[in-house]
Amino acid sequence: METKVIVCDLDNTLLNGDKNITGYTLETLKLCRERGMKVVINTARPPRAVTMYTDKFPFDGVVTYNGGHATDGVHTEIRDIRRETGEELITRLFGRYVHRPRVSVEVDDMGYANYELPGAVYQAEHWEDFPRLPEGRVMKIHVAIESPAMVEQVKGLMTDEIYMTVAAHRSIQIMTREATKWKGLCRLLEHWNAQPEQVIYFGDDNDDVEPIRLAGTGVAMKNAIPAAMEEADYITGTNNEEGVAHYLRRFVL
Repeated sequence: METKVIVCDLDNTLLNGDKNITGYTLETLKLCRERGMKVVINTARPPRAVTMYTDKFPFDGVVTYNGGHATDGVHTEIRDIRRETGEELITRLFGRYVHRPRVSVEVDDMGYANYELPGAVYQAEHWEDFPRLPEGRVMKIHVAIESPAMVEQVKGLMTDEIYMTVAAHRSIQIMTREATKWKGLCRLLEHWNAQPEQVIYFGDDNDDVEPIRLAGTGVAMKNAIPAAMEEADYITGTNNEEGVAHYLRRFVL
């Protein structure tokens, strides 16, 4: 089936190690758009942390917060965590440990954390009032991983409303079950009358495994986690080898 939509994760996929999209990759994506294909970024980042890329290239769709926020500039779809659910989760989390875990939340494209986020691509305001959450839409809750056992412990706190993924072995991300990268993308596909079979999806991490499996063509980066590579139809070069661009030049353009 003809490819209509190209979807790329950002970190460790479309972005190189310097957090840039190379000129060669931008030119490749431009050629895809000129041939009528839509180009989408699909990321765990908040909206404020993708503007440096959307300012450089006219992406047709932007999915952020692991699918919690999806927009094509005309249609915007938002799926957030109920405040009561988020506050109950943090209350239960704090009750498990003598020392309070390091927690941050994303509310209405603002970050709030009870610790300093070293080396983060986006900063957060200091917030010591947890488990009470700031006013606004609660898009995402992060828990810093302090021990291997913590992942399983937090997993035990999940409910039929919320789920978690692990990002880069450093952070637990918690979202509503209606916010996955695949569900966020599919909401845009519906507006565009495009089918999943017409999608090429590029990714590398845990939250990319489902879209790699369900897209018409799932492509894992050579630097991807094993679970992503196992589900992929093709494994391309690493993010530092412009793997996205090389795949598109070879098989699409």
